[in-house]
Amino acid sequence: MDPNYIQVLVNQARAHKKERQPKEALSCYKEAGDLLLSEARSFARNNGGVTDVGDDRIIGGEFFGLCLDYLRQDKVYATILNNMGVLYAESGQYGDARKCFTEAVQTHPMTEKYIEALQNLQALGDT
Repeated sequence: MDPNYIQVLVNQARAHKKERQPKEALSCYKEAGDLLLSEARSFARNNGGVTDVGDDRIIGGEFFGLCLDYLRQDKVYATILNNMGVLYAESGQYGDARKCFTEAVQTHPMTEKYIEALQNLQALGDT
């Protein structure tokens, strides 16, 4: 996957948000996030997270850790999730917003906390 395409999608999402087109922005962010998840799965498969035994494919416990390690290489995935959470919250979809903010905090590089996503999560309160 061309990393520039993910940036193109993020830029399109920002433009849609600026033009007050939240559905279109969300669609672009979702596509970018799905591409990053696909890359993370491929990384995990290719680095020992999946083993073929005869006709069976075994997903090892390290598969999910490898996916998470891949997503934590930089802030891109966490930022996409945070931006999606903002769009969901603005449209009143608080459950989806909460899921995005929580995952953004979990997938942000562990060297620092994702303060913005934490603040957004706290701002939702019990909504």
